Amino acid sequence: MKRKIRAGIIGCGNIAGWNELDKAREKPCTHLGAYRRREDVEVVGCCDIDIARAAKFAKQFRIGFHTDSINSLLSKRVDVLSICVPYTRHFSVLKAAINNTCRPRTVFLEKPISDDLNRAKEMVELCGRNKVRLFVNNRRLSAFYQAFKEAIKEKFDNQILFVSAWCSSGMHAIGIHMIDLLRSICGEVNWVFAVQEKESIRFLPYSHNYIPTDPRFCSLLAFRNGVKAAFFNTAKTDFTYFEIEVLCKNGRIRAINNCGKITYQEKLAPGESSLSYRLGGEKRVGFASRPLFEDLINEIIDGDYGKSPMRGEEALKSYLIIDSMKKSTRTNRIQPVR
Repeated sequence: MKRKIRAGIIGCGNIAGWNELDKAREKPCTHLGAYRRREDVEVVGCCDIDIARAAKFAKQFRIGFHTDSINSLLSKRVDVLSICVPYTRHFSVLKAAINNTCRPRTVFLEKPISDDLNRAKEMVELCGRNKVRLFVNNRRLSAFYQAFKEAIKEKFDNQILFVSAWCSSGMHAIGIHMIDLLRSICGEVNWVFAVQEKESIRFLPYSHNYIPTDPRFCSLLAFRNGVKAAFFNTAKTDFTYFEIEVLCKNGRIRAINNCGKITYQEKLAPGESSLSYRLGGEKRVGFASRPLFEDLINEIIDGDYGKSPMRGEEALKSYLIIDSMKKSTRTNRIQPVR
């Protein structure tokens, strides 16, 4: 009988497993939940800097081993390691795991890759030197956004002129998802210009991983193919939102309702009047919903790492844009992305 893939989890918070108890979420919606959907994977242990938190997590989800030591967890011969700690600790936790003699062959890291560009680069280099496959969470494999991209191609032949994007929370908490999706839709970024939101906002009830030091930007992005995008990120709303509108040569298409609805409008056949050059009524794009985390885990275990949109190099490219936005706000100038 083939040996099961052994998974371990560092960081016993919501995205690690507790979100599975949220009745409003499509399941699986966590690392633990997705691992347990696969018959060839067993979760052999969990780890948290707070041992009481690790014990509570292990008891709730019937995990046989818990610890506050990364070394102890890795001694369980972990093949796939999920790192679900706050992003400010990604660097130190990943480094400790990779430098361990029992290092895992694969790491599934929560987004963003880090809170600092140089540390992010070192993380990618460290994994490369040690032949560890580094995957970072993003939404490119989402059935919703794959349907959105396909509709842009099918309905409008990818003739994108301009993109408007909006999201709540901070750039590290949620904005990085938007940056990554914009790269997926429009290609690589040439330059950015950004203005930082100044208001001090300490807590967001809808964004548990938001912290007050997480920057928020209103920004303009210029892509290498000539497309430009306006991206508005704020923590000032009392509700969560995440939306994209793509203006094309012959219509427009929108991803709205927090990844719940895709609508589009096509140019009508014009008549004699100049007023007839307008868009028709809104139509909907249907798609078969799938739990994102199930697709993420399947990609990690079954996918081709060299072609994966989740690999560490892709996460680094997306974080480079956030770093460029930071530089733009400091200089009040256009910042090349390089």
